Amino acid sequence: MSDETKTVVQTKPAKKNKFVKPKRTRIIKRKPGTQTKNYMDEKTQASIESYQGQTDLISKNKVYTQEILPAFDSLVENLINVYGFKVSYETKKDLKGECLEFLYRTVNKFDTTKGSKAFSYFNVVAKNWLTIRSKQNVKRVKTYISSDDRESFSESDIDLYESFNVVPSYEDMLDAQARSKLLKETLEKMKDRIKTENEKLCLDAVEKIVASLDDVEILTKRAVLIYLKEITGMSSKQLSCAISSLKKRYKEMKKEVELV
Repeated sequence: MSDETKTVVQTKPAKKNKFVKPKRTRIIKRKPGTQTKNYMDEKTQASIESYQGQTDLISKNKVYTQEILPAFDSLVENLINVYGFKVSYETKKDLKGECLEFLYRTVNKFDTTKGSKAFSYFNVVAKNWLTIRSKQNVKRVKTYISSDDRESFSESDIDLYESFNVVPSYEDMLDAQARSKLLKETLEKMKDRIKTENEKLCLDAVEKIVASLDDVEILTKRAVLIYLKEITGMSSKQLSCAISSLKKRYKEMKKEVELV
């Protein structure tokens, strides 16, 4: 080694590039209890008030199907998606349809004079109905088995189920035109048997509904009772008595025809 002083230059090792994690896009899921989207505005509330003030069956049905039903449909759809409501052996469409039918029956119960908004009222009503319906389903599932769930059937259950034959009623075998004609003839004959003014009002209301069947989109047993109540103006008790009397008159007439 020479006597010359050697200068040693120490070089620092190159820094390694640190791995930088890419930023993740945070996806925020809506949790139960968060505010649902407001599908009802002042226009919808005005439509509900207009519906409540209508006396003509066809006009009421038009206001409901065109102006109120779309808002109800969106509201129920959103509630089912957000809270995950479901019922065994029923589709989401079936559950929504049942809830919409219930909301239809509650339209006249909404009171604008109390200061509440239509969205707040029907949002609570629909949510409570879906909650109760889901709880009832849990109890029912524990007690019964569905005919679609064949794996839960015992051999005796399968034999009994397959041996059960249902004979369609005479009315079901009639075509729509013949059934409509028979219904109108029956109502006409019933006019000679009514004894009270309430029975007459009820029978006239039934005739009006039958004549408007092509224009009525919502026709269930409960919907018919609402129509009858609105057309006749009778209380629930009065309507119930009138319907019971008409049923009695019909059975008497049917029995007489069978004896001939």
